[in-house]
Formats: sequence, structure tokens, C-alpha cells
Amino acid sequence: MVTRLVDRSNWVRIAALCATLALPAGAQAADFTVNTTADTAGSCPTPTTCTLRQAVNDANVAGTDDTIDFNLPPGSVISLVNGPIDINSASSTEKTDISGPGAGALTIRRDPGAPPAKVLILSEGDANVSGVTIRGGLGTAPFDAVGIVIASTTASLTLDGTLVTDNKNDLTGVGPGSGGASAILNIGELLLLNSAVTGNVVDNAGAGASATIVSAGALLTANSTISGNSIDGTSPNDAGAILNVAGLWASVNSTITANVSTGVGGVSNLASAGAANTILAGNTGGAPDCTGAPIQSQGYNLIGNDTGCTFANSAGDQVGTAGGVIDPKLGPLAENGGGTPTHILLARSPALEAGSPLPTADINPPPAPPTPVPCRTTDQRGILRPQSSVCDIGAVEMSAVVPPPAEPPETVIKRKPTRKRPRRSIVRFRSSKPGSTFTCTLDGDDPFPCTNPQNYRGLKRGHHDFTVAATDAAGSTDPTPAGTRFFIRGQMLGSRRGR
Repeated sequence: MVTRLVDRSNWVRIAALCATLALPAGAQAADFTVNTTADTAGSCPTPTTCTLRQAVNDANVAGTDDTIDFNLPPGSVISLVNGPIDINSASSTEKTDISGPGAGALTIRRDPGAPPAKVLILSEGDANVSGVTIRGGLGTAPFDAVGIVIASTTASLTLDGTLVTDNKNDLTGVGPGSGGASAILNIGELLLLNSAVTGNVVDNAGAGASATIVSAGALLTANSTISGNSIDGTSPNDAGAILNVAGLWASVNSTITANVSTGVGGVSNLASAGAANTILAGNTGGAPDCTGAPIQSQGYNLIGNDTGCTFANSAGDQVGTAGGVIDPKLGPLAENGGGTPTHILLARSPALEAGSPLPTADINPPPAPPTPVPCRTTDQRGILRPQSSVCDIGAVEMSAVVPPPAEPPETVIKRKPTRKRPRRSIVRFRSSKPGSTFTCTLDGDDPFPCTNPQNYRGLKRGHHDFTVAATDAAGSTDPTPAGTRFFIRGQMLGSRRGR
């Protein structure tokens, strides 16, 4: 049952975020190309010969919308030895676009030998980061994040096709009230699109709340996977995936699973939240999948276990309980195409063809609850939705696969009559598939049901042609019946068919 109204002002913030991200780049946009994995500071010698830090420094003071791309070999790693990359535009209306070649082709990380530091900070302005892996942030300070920080209420970040992984906030010895985030801290606005957040850790936190993603602003997760993260703390609000402290969390076609926390395994919601076509299941914690303030359904979600969670059901929702947990039947987190890891849906998954029947659409932002939200037009990997009559729930749309036709049985004659003047002629045969039935013919007569062995008495002298075809339990018949010719000398009285 819904116990509080939706704060629609938060949905206005999401709308503002999406509208800003949709604006075209300015006419005088500056372009910079990163052609080295070094971490040299200062300015680019030329716009096409930059380190990433130099390109961002120049973009920060350019006074225009800026694009930073890369001319690096696949598999390149930019190791940061001089602290985090700080996007800090001169104007809050400027947009910086960091366009990578793909999360599997380029990694931006804190150098393993460098002091603890974040990887990326958005201090001011609008930014889009796509096609990269953000890895290896390390922190020891309370109430901070070590992967990515959106540090201003007027800053907006889109992560598109990005993997955020292996970031660790180790709060050992910091104090009993400590808490923090491992992957992302959002004070402003964040759109997590076609991305994955996996393998991030908060260790030894105290009573201050901790999570993989801590959001105190506007957060929209769409076509994204949050999986395999862990939080070790003592707060009941700790969350293995998302802690929505204030503002809004909205989710469309996302998969949140296999996260672990001593608080709640999945989502701790302390503010406004809405979800559509989303899997929130298979997490582990004091409460498994969700807790806190109500999550408003906008249709066709799969909640594994609602223990500790106030979930306002809507059309098409599948909601499990402590006594009837719903297993989403997901494959392991793996590279399943598209550049960022995903969980595919296994056979008989309750998420298959269970999404919204509305025509697919990329509605940015989604409307405020309880308005239904359709599935997005593609999945996290770029696969079109739907692949069947109705889309699937979660970040992955399974391709419509027509099973290949079953192999028909093969019929084999094991023995034909060998006596020249037999009292009884016996033909033995078998099928390659157990449980098959058989149809026989003799000398071109009409086919008739038969069994192995087939016995004949009193056949006329001369040559006889025998065929047999097997039909398996599925009704598939051998298209090439087995046949044999045998010779009978003399004549016996009696029936042609076996008895």
C-alpha cells in the first residue's frame, strides 16, 4: 500500500537532466584527441596530441561544448598517477563529451602504485562519458566515493556504455560512524544508460550508511546492470546496489542482482523512487532486495523477495515473498555482446516476454508514477526490443530463437532372411531413437504398422523387397526407409505377414 505521495519536483529534475543531455553541441565546439596513455598535466601541445588530463584541462577553460575522443590501440589503459580527472567547466551550461572506443577497448584507472584517489570528478557543468571502463579507485575517507563523484547540485553526468568496476572504499579504522560509496556518489544528476556497475566494494564501514551508488540528487538507471557489488558495514541503510538518500531514483529496464550487504542487498530508498520493467532480485542482505520508503511501480517489474520492502504493485508486476521467493533464472555475469557485462535470461525465466505490452519507446525522462512506462527500444547491448510479441523484463532482451528441427530417426536393418527355403522368414531392424514405431512394406504393397522382428511365412519363390521406416515419439519419420532384397526358393503355404 502506498504510504506517501510522489515528490513530482524530483521528476522535474530528471526531465531537466534529459533535456540538457539532448541539446546539440554548440556551433563553436572544441575537439580534442587523446593519443597517449601518459598522465601529463598542463595543456595539449596540439588539439590532436593530448593526454586525457590535458584534454580535460583545455575543455574546462574552452568556454564551449567540447568533445574528447581517443586515437589509441584497443586494450589501452590510462593509468592516473596525478589524482582524479576533474571536469570543471567554466560555465554550468557547457557540455563535455568524452567518447571512448568501448568499455573493453579503453580503461581509465587510478594507477595501482598511486596514493588513494578517485578516478573521475564532475565538479561543474554537463558531461557525457561513453565507451570506457572506470576502474581502480581507492579511498580511505568517510562519506566519500572512489570511482566517480558528481560533486555539485548543478552538475549532470551521463554514463553510456560504460563499465564501473573494481573500486574500493576501505574504511578500516576510520571510526564507528563512517560510511561511503564505492562506485559512484551523486549530488547532482546522473543518467546510467547501457552501462554496468560491478565488483565494487566498501569494506569495514561503520554506522554511517554505505552503498555501491549513493545518490542525493536525481538518478535514472536505464538498460543497465548493477551486479556483484558488496558492502560491509553496520548501518541498516547500507545497500549492496543503490542508496537513494534524497531526490529521486527512477529505473527502466535495469537488472539489479547478486549484490551483497549487511543492510539491504539491493536498494535502500529513503526518498522518491519509481521502477518499470526492472529486475530487482537475487540480492543478499538483512533485507534481500529493497527496503525503506515505498518504491512506486510503473508496471512489469520482477521483485524477488519483498521482505522489508514497501513496493506499490502495478500491472504486470511479479513480487516474491519470504515464503515464495521468485528466482529470475539469470545466467552468470558475462560478456554477452554490447561491450558491458550482462546477465542473460535462462530458459523458463519468469522475465521472458513478461515486460510491458506498450509500444517500445525511449522516454527521457519517464513520466512520474503511477503512469505506465514502456520498454526501451533496445537493450543494454543494442538488441532491438521486442524480439517476440512482448519485450523481456530487465536489461537484456533475449533473441527470438527458432529451435532447429529435430533430427529424424535412422532406421537400420540388422538381419534379413538367409535360408534358401525357410519355413519362416525373419527381418530384424532397429531405430536410432528409443521408443520409435515402425511402418513396413513388402514388394510395393501398402505400408502397414509392424514391430521388430517382422516374421513372414509362406512367401512365394523368388525375390522379395522389404522396407521399414521408424517414426520417433515426436512424430518425425525417417525420410529414407531402410530396405533389403532377399530370395526365397520353393513355396510355403500360409500368410505373408508375420504372426
